Amino acid sequence: RLGGDGHAPRAPRQLLESMRLVGPGCRIANDHRPAYVVDISSALRKACEVNDARVAFAVLQSAKERELLTEKILQTGLAACNRRGHCALALQLVEAVPDLLGEPASMRLRTAALGACSRTATDIIRAVEIYDQMVGEGADLDLVAKVAVLTALGRVGQWRRALALLQNPDEAPREVVNACIAALDQSGRWR
Repeated sequence: RLGGDGHAPRAPRQLLESMRLVGPGCRIANDHRPAYVVDISSALRKACEVNDARVAFAVLQSAKERELLTEKILQTGLAACNRRGHCALALQLVEAVPDLLGEPASMRLRTAALGACSRTATDIIRAVEIYDQMVGEGADLDLVAKVAVLTALGRVGQWRRALALLQNPDEAPREVVNACIAALDQSGRWR
């Protein structure tokens, strides 16, 4: 597949070297900040797509050192993990957020990790654990988080927990009701 410039996409390590984010001569000019932020996001996305934690963390560390790291950049990486179902890398990224950004992982970042962990049968239990942790902390789950956890609960047959999440069906958004119905169906409880 060709990249936007008509050439084959570069491997994450090559991209990092071309951006001078790793290797000899690593530097950045302040007047090129917006272009480098885009390059950092692209490098992180590519590293996460191929599930390369070493390169992903090299990108993040380089961005942090240059004071370019933002939650939006982390969202890009986690979105790639979510699309590809790379649960372990998504969890590593979320666990590193306090060190990288100096604050706890946001609802949006944890929801992306929850989504990444709800893609495969072996990781679904992790998705439910993330949900339990979020609820235990008193987090008010947004629509995306509720749909992701309902999907995970349905896949592991925890239909009672799915129904408990749907406290008031008449007031719940349609997406949440549909996800709950799908969870019941996957659990063999919908007729």
